[in-house]
Amino acid sequence: MCPTRAPEPIEPPPPYETTFPIDISQGKMTDPGPSVRTRTATELTAILREQIEDTSFPGLDINGLPLMRNFLTSLDNKFRDLHPERTELDWKNGTRKPVKSPAARRAAQGQLYGVEAPANQECTSCAEGKKNTFDHCRIVFTKEQAGPVDVGMCQLRLCGSRPQMLFRPDRFLHVPSWVVTAVSEREPSSPTLYVHYPTMYADATQTSLIRGNPVLNMTPASSKDAAEENPPKCRNLKVGPANPIDFAISTD
Repeated sequence: MCPTRAPEPIEPPPPYETTFPIDISQGKMTDPGPSVRTRTATELTAILREQIEDTSFPGLDINGLPLMRNFLTSLDNKFRDLHPERTELDWKNGTRKPVKSPAARRAAQGQLYGVEAPANQECTSCAEGKKNTFDHCRIVFTKEQAGPVDVGMCQLRLCGSRPQMLFRPDRFLHVPSWVVTAVSEREPSSPTLYVHYPTMYADATQTSLIRGNPVLNMTPASSKDAAEENPPKCRNLKVGPANPIDFAISTD
């Protein structure tokens, strides 16, 4: 009688792969951080070909990301060309919204590559807002752009709103230290740093809170772009003088 052959052990299935690595200790996904480079021509061509529009949510593809083919202006292209480390949008409560306006699509795209606020250090609008479109307060950077630009909007409501200028001393009285640190890493020569925030600037040069060092370098928009990208003012926003200085803008 032949000996009975023991059955081979069954290997467990591979672990479920997620877009972001999961921090087991915290029970949540770890943010991969802001963008650190621009897309290659091959990458940009590929995403333009692969995206399929979600007809239920104009301006988004079937994965819930902004359609790159809708980024048409020179300002749009600054956003389109950055390679996002994040590959999905953190919609509030998982609820997607149409992205119809230029400001809305840039705010959504800014969420993919912006610098995220540390825990419990969101800007006031994000912390107190009840209609936030996204779960996180993230900022993007511009350089030498005169006046406010719709680079991203705090509490993206898709109905026209001024962005929150977190780094502008004439627009935001209480600038969080992490914003100064982020700017000092990306634009250490910015005169706004040592003129308006000398103490915070000194501290920021000794501290590194945010990974990566690229900055979104903006050039003044053409008159055509400026006409297209001027949304209505928010009722409660105090608008100061438009000075050609560096500033950071929040997108949530």
